[in-house]
Amino acid sequence: MGNSHAKQENFKDTYTKKHVLGRGSFATVYLAERKRDGEKVAIKILMKKSLSAESESKIRKEIDIMKQASHTNVVSLIDVYQSKHKIQIVLELCTGGHLLERLGKRKHYNEVEAANVIKQLALACKHMHQVGVVHRDLKPENILYATEREDSPIKITDFGLSTHVSNAWEATMMTPCGTPAYVAPEVILRRGYHCECDLWSIGVILYLLVSGFPPFYGSNLKKLLRRVTKASYDFRPAPFKSCSDEVKDVIKGLLKLDPKERLTPDNLLTNPWVNGLNASAEHLPDVSERLRRIDLARRFRARMHLALALESMVSDSESVSPGVKNAPQKENIKVDG
Repeated sequence: MGNSHAKQENFKDTYTKKHVLGRGSFATVYLAERKRDGEKVAIKILMKKSLSAESESKIRKEIDIMKQASHTNVVSLIDVYQSKHKIQIVLELCTGGHLLERLGKRKHYNEVEAANVIKQLALACKHMHQVGVVHRDLKPENILYATEREDSPIKITDFGLSTHVSNAWEATMMTPCGTPAYVAPEVILRRGYHCECDLWSIGVILYLLVSGFPPFYGSNLKKLLRRVTKASYDFRPAPFKSCSDEVKDVIKGLLKLDPKERLTPDNLLTNPWVNGLNASAEHLPDVSERLRRIDLARRFRARMHLALALESMVSDSESVSPGVKNAPQKENIKVDG
């Protein structure tokens, strides 16, 4: 990792490291405080001896992408330091919790709150795509709240599967990556795809936010992916009886098989429902409870992934790349605030 990506000066001259926020198989995340102004930040520390050359290259790429993606609704990369033995990445500290964790605590939850999330995702995607960044793994686990304040903005995180291209609408990507339940059909089919894949993911997130159910499911991965590639979903789950036609129209506009027919960030930002003008303020029965249960399941899986990854490290001395999707250790180098 060269000087263009990391500072060589002593991290301790600028920051005071506090307590551990989380541990993974390849990284430890600490709370830290900037000495000059007391600003609290998150420090992700990766030990070089645990990283293969490929892993370090992927980390360098992720750092470059985060610099390009700087936006109000994206977790900020503040500084990067390196020494002979470790890489220290200074990130904005997000203390408001994960998206579903936060929404799952709501006593009164409605379309207006879901619309606010979608609007911020649209703003972030508009900026990212304009600067050539395609996230490729948008999902609730990668969306945080900046603070505990009621009006806290959301923040997109985890750019480990993202890419940077010269033109997000014209550059054809072929790499199959993402999370199965949220990935776009064109990514699965490997016929080439563009930045519209992020908009499909937003459609899946919206469906989940107003119903508490995923639009695509299956008893195994093959059946799930088949449903995705056919855009085989419906509005039969009971919560949709309480949903407005307007939110259903937005979902249908995002979950279009043809990427060119999909709603764009600009379409979303001018849509009355996304702007809360005709989003229903009526309570969506039981949806917040379902979102809470989904978040609890996510946290359980994360703990299991960590245990499996650590067990693997003990039994196998060969380093595994932390950037491979669905490998347990990838989950463990995220900064979750």
